[in-house]
Amino acid sequence: MVSIEKKAALVNEGLRRQLDSKEKLLKKFSKDPIVRTSYFSLLKLYRKTRKQKLKEFRRSVMDELDNLHENNPNKYWNLLKDLSKDTNKSTSSPDIPCNTWFDYFKELNKSKINTTDNNFINRFKQLEKEKIFSELDFQINDKEVITAIYTLKIRSQVALT
Repeated sequence: MVSIEKKAALVNEGLRRQLDSKEKLLKKFSKDPIVRTSYFSLLKLYRKTRKQKLKEFRRSVMDELDNLHENNPNKYWNLLKDLSKDTNKSTSSPDIPCNTWFDYFKELNKSKINTTDNNFINRFKQLEKEKIFSELDFQINDKEVITAIYTLKIRSQVALT
């Protein structure tokens, strides 16, 4: 049984080699329209062939599962185990210890203030004290809120609850 990771090997190797050589040409002569057309048409054919081979592979696995289920249950379960091992390999990731996470975030949140940052903080505090008047500085009164609510379209907004 062919594993799912080896499904790329089902694609015609000669086609892949051609695509690699065309890609090298495209890198050298990226502005040449003949090379570009040739590369992208071959790429389209390669992708189409790869999808077709993958569909055939999946179809053959499903057919084999159907046949083995009725004829040979032992091989059927072995095949299912092989398929589940293949999918588990691709989804598993290494576990990171809790201490490593804790240390990383502890270091991340440490404050690193130097003298240049103190000047910035002082300047920022000074800017906070200055009053700059704009339309956003005025308070919103009840009449404005009620007017805004009435201008909302019915059933087009989430209801206030």
